[in-house]
Amino acid sequence: MSSDLTYFRSLGEIRPETPQKSAGLAFLLSFLIPGAGQFYCGRTTRGWIVLGLWLFATSAVFLGRTQMARGYGIMIGLTMWIFSFLDAYFTAAEINAGQDAQVDVQNPRVAVVLNLLTAGFGYFYLGERTKGLAIFVGTQIVRFAIPRVTGFSGGLVSLILIVVQMVMAADAYRIAHAQVHEALGAEGVAARTQALNKSRLPSYVPIALSVILGAGFILLTVVGMAINAARQ
Repeated sequence: MSSDLTYFRSLGEIRPETPQKSAGLAFLLSFLIPGAGQFYCGRTTRGWIVLGLWLFATSAVFLGRTQMARGYGIMIGLTMWIFSFLDAYFTAAEINAGQDAQVDVQNPRVAVVLNLLTAGFGYFYLGERTKGLAIFVGTQIVRFAIPRVTGFSGGLVSLILIVVQMVMAADAYRIAHAQVHEALGAEGVAARTQALNKSRLPSYVPIALSVILGAGFILLTVVGMAINAARQ
């Protein structure tokens, strides 16, 4: 009788394993079609949001009637594209480590995108409401002054705002990264690193690509400002 109970107890302890995801494939899918990697990883809602925003931004680039609309379209489209392939890659690794549910509570990639595309909403997402409110009020005051500035000076102000948002994005990542590490603990961080190391695509590839694309956007913005200034 005891052996039968032991047998049935052992059967009850069996848990279905989470299907493993290829981080490299997730990266490739989102690199080709923003949001596709999220669908592959089972993040359907996030995938639709990414794809929808990217399509909206792309349409603004080609159909926008003003230079400002086209500029915002390029910025939003590029941001969502970079976010998509980075998030897909690391989400797949987190699924393989069994940590996706914990990370999604304070996802560093989501916090970064929110601060890049909004006036500090990433801080609200992370629970930093005081900092988020201060940033929101400050950026809105500056933005109301932009229409009064034209030519090179206006472009310079816009570039400064972009740099400020990139700094806020880096700060949001720092806060979210610390929160995730605290939630996972030393063993969880080690398991996540092990899952990344198992991927055939090294993590520095998507990271380096995102840095190159971001730096290229800043460089093109500066060149465009210089050309406009020369024409005036």
